[in-house]
Amino acid sequence: MKKIIVIQELNVSCREFKKNGSKMEENENIEKRIIHGGISNQRNWENEYLEKGYIYKKAEKYEDLKEADIIFFDAQKEFYDFYSWWKLFEKDNLLRKIIVIRKESEAVDFTCGPKTISKIQKAFPIWMTYQDDIVNNINIFKGNISIPEQKFRRNEEIPFSQKKLCIMICANKRVFFKKNELYSERRKIISYYEKKKSDDFQLYGVNWSNDLYVYNGSVKNKRKAYDKGKFAICLENSRADGYITEKIFDCLINGIVPIYGGAYNISDYIPKECYIDYFSFASLDEMNDYLKNMPEEVYNRYLRNIERYINSQDYKKMAAKSGEDYEQYSYPMTHMPEKFYVSLETKWKMFWSVKVRENAEKMINCFIDKLAMMKKKMFTK
Repeated sequence: MKKIIVIQELNVSCREFKKNGSKMEENENIEKRIIHGGISNQRNWENEYLEKGYIYKKAEKYEDLKEADIIFFDAQKEFYDFYSWWKLFEKDNLLRKIIVIRKESEAVDFTCGPKTISKIQKAFPIWMTYQDDIVNNINIFKGNISIPEQKFRRNEEIPFSQKKLCIMICANKRVFFKKNELYSERRKIISYYEKKKSDDFQLYGVNWSNDLYVYNGSVKNKRKAYDKGKFAICLENSRADGYITEKIFDCLINGIVPIYGGAYNISDYIPKECYIDYFSFASLDEMNDYLKNMPEEVYNRYLRNIERYINSQDYKKMAAKSGEDYEQYSYPMTHMPEKFYVSLETKWKMFWSVKVRENAEKMINCFIDKLAMMKKKMFTK
């Protein structure tokens, strides 16, 4: 039985990990981040892997990483220390087992950008990413958001006429790269409704000022928040082909029409009849008027389209190709074809050539100064 180890959210240095091994305690922050009422329902990934013939454990539970057949290197802060990890993997002859997972947008984490991936590929050749434009299915694979199969639900306890116009759930975070980021667009929307002192707009999330008129606090249950509104303003962290997160699916399964802005090719994944394109409006005034004047019949047509999609094979097909585990920040590979694992060794032989090995450490040394500088900017205000 093959063993899969996931290195993610350790919140310790590579040195501490090597020293403590299985004595480390699991990171409790992962569990605390789970928000119920969305697609982030509890799933027992260990059992699902077991049914497929794989043993799935987090790295903290292993005495020795050498036990693994496959290692998913799925971490954010740890990746800024990737040189130390690379040395650890290289020393223990584990590089051929590593699959690097980069799932965040470049606006939040520069190591997820295509330029960085193209450079660090020389050290870690096998990747999974959301970026459709660099996926080649040879050594770079597509990782979709994990979508548990859930039934469409619609709360009809609150009449259409009494619902709030818009609900927005997002955290107030610092943006790392401004290219294609949508954090500023979220703030623009919030400022727009704040100036109006509008009761039609409700903002939920962490790190916002309690002085904001539209702010309604953090949210522990997305379902209850979305039940109050007609529309959900749903913007990804940035715009990029294939970058689709849990945000839009949280809206769809909870029976609220999303005003979506994010992946340029969203219609390749979700029918355009199921959402309203945020960028189709010339101004926020135009968007606000359009939403306020939408007849209930037209609104219900959107919901019927959403329900049809949630019950369709297209939705189930996307769920079956799940890549990123939203709750546990790892890639549930239970649905990946068996040939992926069988051919993994072959792919490593193709890409991990002697020349690559010789150049990898030289490349990393040249890149490490830039990483340190970026890390300093990201984690200091």
